[in-house]
Amino acid sequence: METERRFLVRDEGWRAQVVETRRLSDGLIGASGGMKVRVRKDGTRAWLTVKGPRTGFSRMEFECEVSVRQADALLSSVLHDDRIDKVRHSVPHGGLTWTVDVYAGDLEGFVVAEVELGSEDQDVPLPAWVGREVTGDPRFGQGVLRRMDWKAV
Repeated sequence: METERRFLVRDEGWRAQVVETRRLSDGLIGASGGMKVRVRKDGTRAWLTVKGPRTGFSRMEFECEVSVRQADALLSSVLHDDRIDKVRHSVPHGGLTWTVDVYAGDLEGFVVAEVELGSEDQDVPLPAWVGREVTGDPRFGQGVLRRMDWKAV
């Protein structure tokens, strides 16, 4: 089970605390019945990820590493509208590691922060740079964002 909360980012205050940065490409391969299958590439590594429907802050998630060659083949078959490019930054705060995703391409300017938790009732000290919580808000899923003007939401 993956338990995470997601927030919009209000300012650049997180940048000075970044401990790791990765460039990611991912693509939605399929979706049905609340389940999603994605391929994600991070330069020298790649994964297939299956995510189940969200219940509260949690959902089932399975990841399987695949070769970069396989990921490239899958990504090349994914429709342009279902591909995402972003830079992922790891930012420690309050004993947790936050993930700040800065999107590129059609979503340039969109920045979101996520934090993975051990349980839904875990206390989460919020950094000053996070804004409105969007956990579970379907308007902020990657697939939906690509098909609408995210700045208007």
